[in-house]
Amino acid sequence: MLRWIWVVLILGAVAGGVAFFRSPSEVPVDVAIAHKGDIRVYVEERAKTRVPETYRISMPLAGRVLPISLKAGDRVTKGEVVARLDPADLDRDVSQESIRVLGFDRMIETLGNSIKSSQQQLLAREAKLKYAEEEHRRISQLFERKAVPEAEKSEAELLEIESRAELRKDELTHLNYKIALALTQLFRQDQIETQAATQRDRKRAEIHSPVDGVVLEKMESNERVLPSGEVLLEIGQPEKMEVEAEILAQDAVTIQVGFPVEISGAAIGPEPITGKVTRIYPRGFTKVSSLGVEQQRVQVVIAFDPAGLEQLKKAGRKLGIDYRVRVKIFTQQKQDALIIPRSAIFRSAAGNWQAMVVRDGKAQLVDLKIGLANDFEVEVLSGVNDNEPVILAPDSSLVDGQPVEAMLPSESQ
Repeated sequence: MLRWIWVVLILGAVAGGVAFFRSPSEVPVDVAIAHKGDIRVYVEERAKTRVPETYRISMPLAGRVLPISLKAGDRVTKGEVVARLDPADLDRDVSQESIRVLGFDRMIETLGNSIKSSQQQLLAREAKLKYAEEEHRRISQLFERKAVPEAEKSEAELLEIESRAELRKDELTHLNYKIALALTQLFRQDQIETQAATQRDRKRAEIHSPVDGVVLEKMESNERVLPSGEVLLEIGQPEKMEVEAEILAQDAVTIQVGFPVEISGAAIGPEPITGKVTRIYPRGFTKVSSLGVEQQRVQVVIAFDPAGLEQLKKAGRKLGIDYRVRVKIFTQQKQDALIIPRSAIFRSAAGNWQAMVVRDGKAQLVDLKIGLANDFEVEVLSGVNDNEPVILAPDSSLVDGQPVEAMLPSESQ
């Protein structure tokens, strides 16, 4: 009996060995089914939210700023007073400049009266000179006829000389008054401009918001003396929020204004929202990556679609400034393309794209011609048929013609 048991075992082993060498066992492989669908090529990058413009409320002039009651997050309206300067010194300056202008006005009035008086004096001097000239001429004629003595002739000549000298003196006085008036009027004009500047500075003591918006940051809270230009507040308009991404230059050249964008991330929530490219900066910049590699990048600005913002609002999410998000900028798309997973393709030794498909229960190596591709899918132009299984990440030991057992990923789990 024991002998027959050993005979059966030996015959079974021999039969198994023969079967093994005659029918190779099937290797289980994960496959995906090639299918028709839409494929989109995109550029994916980290990004952050921003407002198109930040309005910095700064000190219009050196002075003492009063305590600012606004806080970050408070809403303000256009024209609303958001900060005030202590007006005491400014009021004193306005008063002093007004007094100086009044002093120039009085000087101008006095010089005007002096000019009128000197004008009358000139008329009298001119009349006196005319009389002296005529009298000198008459006495000279009488002296030639020996009708008057030489002393009387000399006296008439002296009167004419004195009258002419007095006229010249009064003309110079009149001219000096006119010059003084012109200079005073010039100084008054300068003083008027100084007065206007002090009045303008006085109005600037109340600092107004240039737009409807929200206080993004408050730099100063307490009363203190600050120089001109010191920033007090930053105001932005969150309703105009957009996204800014720094795209690699080689990717940026494929992007155009108007391209659709998918915006996602923890700040957005489980469902991404949509947007579109609104601006591509014309100048690139160099940035060092986390690995220490210098990269040429370009800023790309993306606007939220109104529907996307409404989606966030319904979800109870409120985005802030400088929140981190991720963007996918779609640069190309194609409908009804034959698609397979990107993990199914690899390059041959010659550098050509290849894949392994399952045909008649065997792995078959095929050459591919591919079209559009993204991180997860590729479009196959030739080499694979619709609804044909393609092997995912085929093992290097898998050879052309080897029997395989095709398993969908869900079946292999």
